[in-house]
Amino acid sequence: MSAGNGTPRGSAVGEEIWAGSGVELEDSELPTFSAAAKVRVGVTVVLFVSSAGGNLAVLWSVTRRQSSQRRPSPVRRLFAHLAAADLLVTFVVMPLDATWNITVQWLAGDIACRTLMFLKLMAMYAAAFLPVVIGLDRQAAVLNPLGPRSGAKRLLGIAWGLSFLLAFPRTRKGSQGETSIPRP
Repeated sequence: MSAGNGTPRGSAVGEEIWAGSGVELEDSELPTFSAAAKVRVGVTVVLFVSSAGGNLAVLWSVTRRQSSQRRPSPVRRLFAHLAAADLLVTFVVMPLDATWNITVQWLAGDIACRTLMFLKLMAMYAAAFLPVVIGLDRQAAVLNPLGPRSGAKRLLGIAWGLSFLLAFPRTRKGSQGETSIPRP
């Protein structure tokens, strides 16, 4: 069996990576670091820098102690959690996507893949759930301005807990038995 250029199948540069993966190599090209991928990496770097700077500034601002207050306000706590979730997206999702675009293949192994996919999903779920928590807290503040609002801590716990549970790696049964969730 040859690859069409006189070399045995699998001996061309890059083809051994795909051997046994079920990907047909004849009449197809291996992925490369294209111009579009370079643009995506550049945009990701710009977003990374601006997101890291902005969210670190917000986190610093809402967590520093105010001399006029004995304890931090609930709104500051909510914004601190939102900034933390956004920083998780910034420091996990963005570098993972940029690295994926540069290398065009996964080189770090199965455990790193599962761990990073878990963190990526957890970050994205948390970044989506926390604005909902802030909205619910603000709704409670508007509808009952003088009443106690002790539910914010519980809602934060639910948001982070759901983020963890929904991102947790699991296996599913397919037609061929146990299969794991696909890799990035």
